[in-house]
Amino acid sequence: MALYFEEHHGQQPQTLVLIHGGGLSSKQWKPQIECLSDFHLLIPDLPEQGKTGGEFELLDAARQVAGLIETHAHGGKAHVVGLSLGGAVVLALLHSYPAHIDTALVTGTSGKLSKTLGQVMVWSASISRLFSAKWLTNASIKSFGIEHYRDLVYDDLLHATDPGLNRRIAQALVALELPLKNTIPLLVLVGEKETSVAKQAARKIFHDIPNAKAAIVPGVGHVWNLQKPDLFCEVVKMWALQQKVSEKLQPMTR
Repeated sequence: MALYFEEHHGQQPQTLVLIHGGGLSSKQWKPQIECLSDFHLLIPDLPEQGKTGGEFELLDAARQVAGLIETHAHGGKAHVVGLSLGGAVVLALLHSYPAHIDTALVTGTSGKLSKTLGQVMVWSASISRLFSAKWLTNASIKSFGIEHYRDLVYDDLLHATDPGLNRRIAQALVALELPLKNTIPLLVLVGEKETSVAKQAARKIFHDIPNAKAAIVPGVGHVWNLQKPDLFCEVVKMWALQQKVSEKLQPMTR
């Protein structure tokens, strides 16, 4: 099934693709539509999420996003931004379809999981069946600090409690191949309030992938485009247009 996607500001010369987190959808980016109006925006729903059907598989998702860029982005190239699972899709694009990418930004992305961590993720998804989907959804919204966007994300996060989807996401992250010969400017971000595991993952991506810069975003958690929409837009604009890291972030060093 073809990707559902939204398109905005088609008159702008440079295309920016926003790729949502696991279990979310293009609705995640609603606050960014106006503050990123300097760009032609393409905002897809990944397979098995939002309004796109099928089952999620990482290489297939990257292939479909690459196809979207090839057919709808100006000049067949785009700046790409991905949060969490969306960041894994961006890394897969850098690995397999670099000719379609101008710059890349990932945030809160686990990178490649070991088989052990993948099994833990699958086990956690199975254990989640002990809790009601509504309880898990409300707990996620609270832990992300995005209560003011409850109506925007509730239905998506409710769907994200599906153990099958979580198993396929875990399998995708185990299969992820990092772009170890990368030549595209890449910015790797992680929220200051994210877990130590997330921070270690960001450092590993930064360490392993050439042509990357990295920073910590102060005072935010995982879904920080909804916590601080204006800062998110500022960071994205600076990186895409100037390849500079905002001074409001805390740079990582190798």
